[in-house]
Amino acid sequence: MKLSNVFIIAQSLWTMSLAAKLRESASHTVSASLPDPSVTYYNSTDGYPNQDYVKSVNPSHVDPNAPDYFESRYDFRKIAADYIKNTYPDIEISDYSNVVYGKNSLLVTYHNYQTVNNIPILNSDITITINGETGLIINESFLTMNDLSSVETSDISNADQITRQKSLLEAINVVIKQYELSDKELNFNDVVFIEDAIEKKIIIKKVPFTSDKKIVAKMGYYGEEEDNKKTNLKLIWNIQFNYEYQYYTLQYDIPQNKVLVLYEKLNNFNVIPYDNMGTRNGNDWYFKTIDDPSIKNASPNGWNKVGNVNYKVTMGNNARVFSDIEKRETVADFNQNFNFEYDENLSDEENKNASVTNTFYIINIIHDIYFNLGFTEEKGNFQVENYSGKGVGNDPMTVLIHNYVFGTDEEEAKINDPVRKYFREYCSLMCTYTPSDGQSPIIHMASLYYATSNHGIIHEYTHAVTQRMTSYGRNNDCFTQGDSGEMNEALSEFFASAIAFKKRNDPAKYGDVYKVTDKDRPKHVHAFGEFFVAALNDAFFLVCKYYRCDPNMEQEFGNMELYELPYNVIFMTNVLNALSHVTCKPTYTDLRNAIIEEAANNYIIRDDKFFKCLLWIGFAKRGLGYNANKTFEYRNGKEHYINNYDIPEECSDYKFLL
Repeated sequence: MKLSNVFIIAQSLWTMSLAAKLRESASHTVSASLPDPSVTYYNSTDGYPNQDYVKSVNPSHVDPNAPDYFESRYDFRKIAADYIKNTYPDIEISDYSNVVYGKNSLLVTYHNYQTVNNIPILNSDITITINGETGLIINESFLTMNDLSSVETSDISNADQITRQKSLLEAINVVIKQYELSDKELNFNDVVFIEDAIEKKIIIKKVPFTSDKKIVAKMGYYGEEEDNKKTNLKLIWNIQFNYEYQYYTLQYDIPQNKVLVLYEKLNNFNVIPYDNMGTRNGNDWYFKTIDDPSIKNASPNGWNKVGNVNYKVTMGNNARVFSDIEKRETVADFNQNFNFEYDENLSDEENKNASVTNTFYIINIIHDIYFNLGFTEEKGNFQVENYSGKGVGNDPMTVLIHNYVFGTDEEEAKINDPVRKYFREYCSLMCTYTPSDGQSPIIHMASLYYATSNHGIIHEYTHAVTQRMTSYGRNNDCFTQGDSGEMNEALSEFFASAIAFKKRNDPAKYGDVYKVTDKDRPKHVHAFGEFFVAALNDAFFLVCKYYRCDPNMEQEFGNMELYELPYNVIFMTNVLNALSHVTCKPTYTDLRNAIIEEAANNYIIRDDKFFKCLLWIGFAKRGLGYNANKTFEYRNGKEHYINNYDIPEECSDYKFLL
C-alpha cells in the first residue's frame, strides 16, 4: 500500500468567507477612457529618427568578445531618453525605465512612464524599440496625456518617507473599514515597510488579512479623458492585494481621501475540447507514466524542491496546486512518485489524486517549455527561487480548485450562496489573474472536472505569460481591452495548439469582426479573436511544411546553438518577443506589424525572405493582409472590418500559397 493520500497543510482549517462588499463593489474592467496610443514604425527607406545622434556607446564596454557585449555596447536608456528629449521636449519621463532584450533577437525594448511633477502617470506608456546592432530606433509608441484640464496635488507627494508610509496606511485603513476586510485596522508599528527605490513602490509585509500577508502600493497619477477630450489627473495610491485568493487593485484618491475605483481582473475562458490535450471526449484520452519529466535547464532542482525543502505534495518552485482550497488541501505522495490510477468510471472526487497530479504536471511542464521559448526569470516568469538572480522571484503559479458543479438558472436561483453566484458569473470554468513580478499569478478552477483539461490549463497559463510579457516594466493594462483583449484570448489558443503541434480548422476571417458596444464586447472576446488564432496557426504550419520542425517540446532549446533550433520554436519565440515591444493596447494590425518587425530583426530569420513572406501569407489568408486597416463596411446589418488579402510586393512569387 502506497503512503499517499490527501495531505492537509499544517495550518488551522480555513474557510472561504464571503467578502461580500469587496466582490459586489469590484468591477472587472478598468473604467478609464484614454486617448488612443500613437504608433510609428520606421524602416531603412523612410529613415530613422535618431540617426544623427544615436551612438551613445558605452566606452568601457566595446570588447566584442565580452559575454555581455550586445547588451552593453550601447546605452539603450540614453538612446531612448535622448530621443524623447529631442523629439518630444514637452513630455516629462520617469527616472525609472526598463529595458527588455528579446531572445535570439536584435530588438531591445525600452519602457517608461510619462510623469508630471516627477510623479508617474500609471496608465501611461512609452515604448521605444531599438535595433541592438545599430542603436537605431525602429518604432515608437506613446500613450500619453498632453492636454490636461486639471492636476491634483498634495503635500504627501513631497513628504519624507515616514510621512508617506503613514499616509498610505491611513488609506488602507479606510479601505479595510469600507469593505469590512478585517475587524482591526493596521498599526504602523505592527507592519514592515519595504521601499523599492527603483520602481518607486512600497511593499507592506505582515498584513494579517491578505492571503500572502502583504500589500503592494505605488503613488502616481491616474489619467482619464473627459468628454471635452482633455485629461484629468487624479493623484492616487494604486494599491494591490490578495484577499481570499483573489487579487484586487484599487485607486485611492489622496487629496479627496476616498476610493475612486476597485476592480479585479479575470481572463474568463470557456474550455474548448481538445482531443489530444486532456479532453474527456477525445479518442486519445489516456494516462501515461512519465519518469522525471522536468526540463533541466528550466528546473535544475526538479519540480518539488525549493531551497533545502523537498516537498512531498503538489507544490514546488514553479507551482502550488491546491486540490480543495476551501479545506486547504493538496495531494501528497511521500515517495514522490505521484503515480495515481485514473478510472473513468469513478467520480471526480474519487479520481482527485490523479487529476490534481495532472494539473501539477501540466503547470510545471508548460513553465519549462515557456522558459525555453524565452519566458525566463529575467522576463518575470513564475518561480519561488530565481536561479539566475534576475527577476524578482517568490511568485510561483498558484492553482486553486473549487468544488462547484453549476446547475441551470432555475436550480441556482434556489441556492443562497454569494460566493457560488460570483464564480458562476465570472469564473464558471477557469480564470486567471496575473499581478506584477514578485506576486504569484492565480488560476482558479471551478471544480476538479477541469484538472484534466490540459488545453484549458495551458490556455490560462498563457494568459499569465502574455500579461507579464506585455507589461514587464510598463503599464499593467496594455493587453486587456478592445482588440488587445481579443488577441489575448487568441494568443492563449494559439500557443495551447502550437505547443501540442495541433492544426486548427476554423474559417474565421478579419471581416467577421464587427462593431459592438463596450458593454457587449466581452461577450464576443473569444469569437472575435478566433481569426487571429487561425492566422497564426496557418502561418505556423506553412513554416513547418517548408522548414524543419520538431513537435517534441521537452528539449533544452535555450541551450542549443541557433542553427540547431527547429522552426516551430523559432516561430513561437518570435511571437513571444513581439509582445514585449508591441504598442500598449494594440490593434490587430499593431500586433501583426510587431510580429513581422520581430522576424526582420531575429538573428536566425532576418535575412530569410521566404519565412517572412509565410508570415504575411498566414495573415493575408485570414483577411489581415498588407493593406488591412481599421475601416468598416456595412454588411448583414452590422459594421464589419474589411478583409484584405494583399501581401508585400517582395512576396509576390509566393502568392500561389494564399
